[in-house]
Amino acid sequence: MNRIGIVDIGPSSLRLMLTEVDENGYFKIIDELKTSIRLGHDLVNEYCISDENFKTIISTLRAYKSLCTVSGASKIFAVATESLRDAKNKEHLLNLIRDELNIYIRVLSCDEEIYYNFLGIKKKYHSN
Repeated sequence: MNRIGIVDIGPSSLRLMLTEVDENGYFKIIDELKTSIRLGHDLVNEYCISDENFKTIISTLRAYKSLCTVSGASKIFAVATESLRDAKNKEHLLNLIRDELNIYIRVLSCDEEIYYNFLGIKKKYHSN
């Protein structure tokens, strides 16, 4: 089995799912972490991510990356949603994360975000 880390940067939290993926592409969640942030709050007034949230995001991603490394994860997939998509200073943050942590964040389009939410809901209802 191959271990991977999946990071989601949303308006109110950063989440890490550490997973094991088998040869058929099925995955099992090994561990989940969630760190609260107020990224959405930053965007209400100025559409810019605050210095405080820059620091929180970088330090949290650094900790998540360390956990992935210690746990034997071979790759980290990271996505961001509306909170980053709409921020005026998102490129600065994305470049900082890439340069300091070697993590590439994929900012989902609105349609992609809706699609992935749909898949999550569909999977949840089919598993009950």
